[in-house]
Amino acid sequence: MVKLCEDFIYEGQSISELGFTAIDFHNDEEIPLYLKREITKGEVNPYRKRANHIHASFTDSLEFELHLIKKNYNRKSLSDLELSKEEIRTVVGWLTSVPRPALLQLEDSQSDDDLFLCGLFTNVETYTIGGKVYGLILTFSNDSPFAYSDIIADTFTVQEHTARMITNNSDLLDDYCYPVIRISPVRRSDFFICNLSDSHILAEGKLAIASDPDVTFDNFLDKIEDYAARSSYTTAYYYGSDNAYATHADRTAIRFKYIDSHAACHHCFAFHKADGSYTILEGGFLTLKVLAGLPVTIDCELLTIYDDLGRMVSFKDIGIDEEDYIYWPRLRSNDNAFLFYGADCTVTFTRREMIKAGVL
Repeated sequence: MVKLCEDFIYEGQSISELGFTAIDFHNDEEIPLYLKREITKGEVNPYRKRANHIHASFTDSLEFELHLIKKNYNRKSLSDLELSKEEIRTVVGWLTSVPRPALLQLEDSQSDDDLFLCGLFTNVETYTIGGKVYGLILTFSNDSPFAYSDIIADTFTVQEHTARMITNNSDLLDDYCYPVIRISPVRRSDFFICNLSDSHILAEGKLAIASDPDVTFDNFLDKIEDYAARSSYTTAYYYGSDNAYATHADRTAIRFKYIDSHAACHHCFAFHKADGSYTILEGGFLTLKVLAGLPVTIDCELLTIYDDLGRMVSFKDIGIDEEDYIYWPRLRSNDNAFLFYGADCTVTFTRREMIKAGVL
């Protein structure tokens, strides 16, 4: 398959800057999608007539050719389009020196969005006429059957309890998109992220808000214990060094475990808002502490947290003390309802969405 484009950028260099443009030497009209899959299944024997089906996986990665010639502006003869050894060396050195898959950006004015692929140029051949080199045939091998969108960013301010809907339009409907999250706090505060679309909501309702914060907190705990009693759970709370409950978000949120009759632990989280509405949920939450003027970035795919200098941040430094349960925020297909809590923080979600249409 040959891909036509007006320009492409690879490792910070574009073909137009080198004086090349893309054409099709073969007039190839084939447009395969490389979406063939095969089922992963078990063995069949006399006692098992039908194989166990485990999953399905793609059998091929996206591969296509790009054909390059010199831009023919102000060219008066065929000899002006001939490639010199220096020009060939420049292109070959650029495209074949990348040791691992890198992003290839395809630009086309006929498309609303630029496509990004991740892969390597695995072959470079010459296109010759009469023993003269007039073009190059490049073979690009993507590392998957997919292309990727440009970087999508959602930036917003978190002030106390802040609800936000973040949409994942990836074509990978049966899997998650893992964003990079940057949190820039103005002052020190508790912070939590809760993806209500990726958690199991156990109970919701209203609690009485009293003038005395301690009474309100007791009412909050009563709701947690009421659900535990109805579900035959035992509640295990976390405590601070002063033996007080370890709470979050100005005592409007708390982490705990529900322990069932089989001694299985369920990591849970509960919060309430100023109007008294409360939610008890299992999973889908992350609590941490942020410091004034010290932004942190959470790479949810690589499971790392680092500062603006690229240095790793330890869990202890940002108040994550429950290593047996750490939720790395992720986006389900379509809409994701998030609730954040923080004191004047700017939050940015960035990610690339997968596109199954390949190079179309």
